[in-house]
Amino acid sequence: MNNKRKGTLTIFFILLLAVFFMTACESSPEESQESEDSSSNEAVEGETDEGDTVEETTEGSTTEDAAALTRTNSQGSVSVGITFLNPLEEDPAYFNFEVALNTHSVDLDGYDLSEMTTLYIDDQLQSTEGIQWTDIQGGGHHVSGILKLPKYGEDGNLSFEDADRIELIIEELDGIDSRSFVWDQSEY
Repeated sequence: MNNKRKGTLTIFFILLLAVFFMTACESSPEESQESEDSSSNEAVEGETDEGDTVEETTEGSTTEDAAALTRTNSQGSVSVGITFLNPLEEDPAYFNFEVALNTHSVDLDGYDLSEMTTLYIDDQLQSTEGIQWTDIQGGGHHVSGILKLPKYGEDGNLSFEDADRIELIIEELDGIDSRSFVWDQSEY
């Protein structure tokens, strides 16, 4: 794995853990139960005070950029964080999503996200085959990796820049039928 990807993955994990711990610390028991039963497609907001330096994650992108492209879902016992990477580092052949899975009770080693993932572009099914779950790190209760979905379709290569909406769906992770992660064009 190249140094840029390691740096991005490290920053992503730190952001995801910070959001997870802030949510756990700030919510009451009633709020905690509500947040476990719902998912969020809102961007994780990066907050900086004047004078703070923003760490660069990849060429020309910052932690704020990565945070704005990150979606989380905390249904069930597994927290899932996904960052849409293509706006940060273009790949002509694949849609790339950085994924972090965290739990305190489920063994995550048996899950192959390449078999559980579907990509929709502008509400049209685009990819269920040729998906790769790569650069997998960690194990047990904390797993991260990259989902690579081919950019080819019936009409040739697809571009996210022209899409009004990108939706990534992960099915049957820890007994949850479907987890949806959505990015609107105004966000990338």
